Amino acid sequence: MIHRTIFDDNTDLESLKHVKSVAFLSHLNTISKEYVFLQLAKLHDPAIIRGNKNLSLEYIVEYGGWDAVTLATLRKLHNELNRFANLIKPARHKMYAHFDLNSLIDNHVLGAFEIGDDVKYFNALQEFVNIVYDKAIGGPCPFSTYGEMDAQIFLEEFYCGANKSLESVPFGNMGGEK
Repeated sequence: MIHRTIFDDNTDLESLKHVKSVAFLSHLNTISKEYVFLQLAKLHDPAIIRGNKNLSLEYIVEYGGWDAVTLATLRKLHNELNRFANLIKPARHKMYAHFDLNSLIDNHVLGAFEIGDDVKYFNALQEFVNIVYDKAIGGPCPFSTYGEMDAQIFLEEFYCGANKSLESVPFGNMGGEK
């Protein structure tokens, strides 16, 4: 949700696309998008690969020792989450975890999904996490709220910096030189 808050849902983003910040925002957009895809894909790794356990959604569902009702709910959510994950896995496999030469040359679109599918995914993931957290620790775990708050704090600081005049930025000695 951090990426969405900063880039997709940010109505003030256009005001920051000026000479001083456009390259930085472009890099930050790419970095955060790639990181989100990679981390989401890792959540959907198999529970066990070549004898090694992965802390993935599948592992939590299958090895969590849940009661029958909770297990059925988690399996249903896991299947729902997998539908979105299957859309982004090709991007993980061919662009973010590796650089597949043919995909780069052919400029294949990988990881595409319909507008709003990511929001549905994160809502379902939040529900999944809340169930697991409630059963294991007690109460909800509002990870998406924390991410949104962090993004808002970042944006407030970024806006403050973007609004300062160029005269206040010490471009001449940025590398710690004497």
